[in-house]
Amino acid sequence: MAKNSQFLQKNSSLLNIYGYHSVKAALKNDKRRKKRLILNPTSAENYYDEFKGKIKEIIIISQKEFKNKYSKDENTQGIVLQAFDLKELTLKEILKNSSKNKESILLLLDQVNDPHNIGAIMRSAALFNCLSIIISENNSPEMNSTIIKSASGAAEIVSLIKVPNISRCINELKKNDYWIIGLDSEADKTLDKFDIPKKSVFVLGSEHSGLRELTKKNCDYKISIKNKQYKYFEIDSLNVSNAASIALYEYNKKYNIDY
Repeated sequence: MAKNSQFLQKNSSLLNIYGYHSVKAALKNDKRRKKRLILNPTSAENYYDEFKGKIKEIIIISQKEFKNKYSKDENTQGIVLQAFDLKELTLKEILKNSSKNKESILLLLDQVNDPHNIGAIMRSAALFNCLSIIISENNSPEMNSTIIKSASGAAEIVSLIKVPNISRCINELKKNDYWIIGLDSEADKTLDKFDIPKKSVFVLGSEHSGLRELTKKNCDYKISIKNKQYKYFEIDSLNVSNAASIALYEYNKKYNIDY
């Protein structure tokens, strides 16, 4: 047990994973390379015995130093794991893996750029057996500490697939027998009355402006989620992570996905 801060120099190749659940999941993932675990005295008292057999290097630093280094932007719970990014999968690999499946569900995020929302969507995706989320290379954040913390362990299960062009990606998905379903709050057809295809991609737009017009045109269907709206108070649409959860639930319910 080392009480020394000399090893805490920043390394751009490392990613900081914050919080108990995210760190615990990362330590369990054999595919993720881990370097060191950093604890403050309080978290060391609570979790050192639990973690000591799961990683070789554990460092304990003072509350003050920990706060200065790691607690400015995140609720770390006094736990930081320095680890490396997981291997990124490609769209081609995902399509190859799903080619023999009669049923398959994917999510595509069209310029969703809030890392908290992306993390929350990953958590819902994991719970509803959607193991790949497609994002744009140019208009989405890189995998980062906030996404991983918000995903609360799901970042070890669900892959973020980066594509350079959403329209070309949609065309490729269609060639591989996927139906493209845009979630659009203004669509007349509602999810509860919609016959969801066996191989589906739910497309969700940005938090502020929804789906882009070109993306809408490329969708096979546009559907809304039935809800009560309060136009006077401008409460007229679901948060993107809530919408993703409902859509994934409806798909799982229809096909009786066995967990």
